[in-house]
Amino acid sequence: FGPSGIYITKFRASAPQSRSDLYNIGAVFTVTFSELTNRGRLPATAVTKAQIDNLLHFSSDQYDPHPLGVDYRGVWTDNATLVMTILAIDRDLPEGPPPLSGDNRFRVSVKFSGALRNYPEQSARTV
Repeated sequence: FGPSGIYITKFRASAPQSRSDLYNIGAVFTVTFSELTNRGRLPATAVTKAQIDNLLHFSSDQYDPHPLGVDYRGVWTDNATLVMTILAIDRDLPEGPPPLSGDNRFRVSVKFSGALRNYPEQSARTV
């Protein structure tokens, strides 16, 4: 295996039911990777919060880590795109929902523990 060249090309938030800077249950976060992946050997559908948190690290300028919400699920729409839907949030937690705009930037990165590789697998894990 050679080194992995996979990186996140796009991280998009959308809240179809809301036009504010705060998102609600049902908000969607989409991560697009630079190439086809092995999906971290996760299922194509019904990806749990625990599985997502093992694959991806979320942080903001204010909190590290900064989870997407109390609960969320994911679906791989293809081997390069993971779509996550928020199922539960708690605005009373100190970190609260991540910011969608403003000075407090929100970030996502791939964790080594997620075992994300290209597809078919020919590279080392993405770091």
